[in-house]
Amino acid sequence: MKSLSRQFWISIGLIAGVGFLLGALFGVGIPKLKTYILLKVETVSRDRLPVRILPKNIGLHLFPVAVSFETVRIAPKDELKAMIDPFEIGEVDVEMSLFRLLTGELKINRLAIRDTKLEVRLPERKKKSSGRPLEGLFSTLKEVPLQYLDIERSDIKIFVPEPKTSISITGLQLNVEKYKEEFGININSDSIYLKDLTSKADLRVGTDCKLFLSPERIIVSHFKLQRGDSQFI
Repeated sequence: MKSLSRQFWISIGLIAGVGFLLGALFGVGIPKLKTYILLKVETVSRDRLPVRILPKNIGLHLFPVAVSFETVRIAPKDELKAMIDPFEIGEVDVEMSLFRLLTGELKINRLAIRDTKLEVRLPERKKKSSGRPLEGLFSTLKEVPLQYLDIERSDIKIFVPEPKTSISITGLQLNVEKYKEEFGININSDSIYLKDLTSKADLRVGTDCKLFLSPERIIVSHFKLQRGDSQFI
């Protein structure tokens, strides 16, 4: 009995000691780790991604592993710079491997974006274009080290050159999953406002659809359009 009692108290002491050491290490190390991650995200995005990611604040949780950013500024580069102006995201939650990040690799499993507004200007279609119609966009998206993307409570405005049209999407809910040769996309929105910039004709609808995007084509597997009490499925 005395031996068991002694082993019990030794175990309690060891657990308490390990807990104290971990608490002390986290208390001292987490602020430095947060600073390191902020700098690493900026550096990796600058060197390897089609956009620069400039977060202002970070929250770090080790059990389970999760990183959250607030007030994130996105600065597009290269081809995207002509299509998208810099914009801010209110809140970003990231599921990623901290080990890969610390070794210089940014590999994101899931990215959730909330409360953002941006404008997109689609490029004019080249009249004599050989190759696959979505190849440029697809190759750019494939470079992003991301498996799942969720966008919530966001507004997007898209300008289409041919025909001259503006598309304003409010209350966007977007879910994207990357497969080997295509992307699966679910889109839901409170309102989509389409306006012909030449004739000034316009239309406001709500939508819910699912599609698959590849370099060669877009496949729509589900589509629901709603205007007032009328629905088209």
